[in-house]
Amino acid sequence: MTEPSHGFWQPGRVVLFLALLAVGNLAIAVVILYAIHGPGGSGTMMDFGALWAAGRMALDGRAVAAYDPAAIAVVQEAALGTEYGREMAWLYPPILQLALIPFGSVPMLMGQAIWTSLTLAAYLAVARAIWPGWAGMVAAMAPGTVVLLLVNGQTGFLTAALAGVALLGFCNARAATGGLALGLLAIKPQVAPLLPLPFLVAGPRVAVAWACGGVLILAVLATLVFGIGIWGAFLNGLTIGSRDLVREDVLSIQATARAALVSLGAAPGVGWVVQGVVAAVAVLALVHGLRRWPRASVAAAVLYTGMAASPRVMDYDLTLLLIGALFQARRISAAGGPGLEKFAMLVAVLLPLADLLMRLPLNWLVAPLLLAGLMLGEAARTQSGSATGPRSG
Repeated sequence: MTEPSHGFWQPGRVVLFLALLAVGNLAIAVVILYAIHGPGGSGTMMDFGALWAAGRMALDGRAVAAYDPAAIAVVQEAALGTEYGREMAWLYPPILQLALIPFGSVPMLMGQAIWTSLTLAAYLAVARAIWPGWAGMVAAMAPGTVVLLLVNGQTGFLTAALAGVALLGFCNARAATGGLALGLLAIKPQVAPLLPLPFLVAGPRVAVAWACGGVLILAVLATLVFGIGIWGAFLNGLTIGSRDLVREDVLSIQATARAALVSLGAAPGVGWVVQGVVAAVAVLALVHGLRRWPRASVAAAVLYTGMAASPRVMDYDLTLLLIGALFQARRISAAGGPGLEKFAMLVAVLLPLADLLMRLPLNWLVAPLLLAGLMLGEAARTQSGSATGPRSG
């Protein structure tokens, strides 16, 4: 039974507030992009430079060399027309490089515009599918991490869209759709490491077979196109990614408990211990909910838990949590929820902006806060007699 909304939590008022945040994010992104690429702008290369250069090198028959930071830097700087002072290495699996070939065939800035437009459209379409109407799309544009993705051209919109499709497949028991999207998340498995778990526990389990089959086909295709050597180069490149975990400039843009503590001066060992504790608590919360909560809540929880547990989450990856929040909002709209749950969701939306403005490591709190709010909500709904168990919805 849906609870009546009172005060601030009236649906129209909440959507209006989210719309103001969304408009603000778009305005900030436009200003930043103009300052970078407009007349007299710095022309600084953003993160998309690595994606574009990987596609260009694959187009030129040098896909393996993209995993060499020195080689890809030459391509990036040639496109930029000047030296670039920060390493923009290519670390993604070869299956994503296949998809980037068309983007590498056009100038870099044009490629970024097309890439951002397509991935943003996919993200908004999935948001609308989870929470129908304008509310879902407005909410999708509200988190401050949207600014980072609009400016930098990272993969956050794409991974969020894939996670949303996978979890819609889980909620609606559509094995092929959910499984194929789950498999495509192999391009960045660390952002949703526990996503196969709901399928394995509550079904449809065959979705995992669809995921494995899809990845296998793409891996074979990448091998045929790029050669077997691409996999050795990829594994070599992963050592760069592990080095990034402790680089000072990368620590500042990570959204993990470990990175937050180390950036505040804690010993690395302390950071890893706390990260392990956060991960263990989050996983226990998910295990608790897997057989007790309806599928929409499980869909939210598996994203929150995976992001809280992962040792490598960048600030631009947090957009994926909004997909979980939309599933949680769907659950609240169907069965109601306490004010504390809604307040936790609102704070989670605002935290990335606070992190950016205050220069404090706050982003790591987003996933645990959302998970805590969801647990409060499900406890309240259980007490009020709402349906439980991993059914659809």
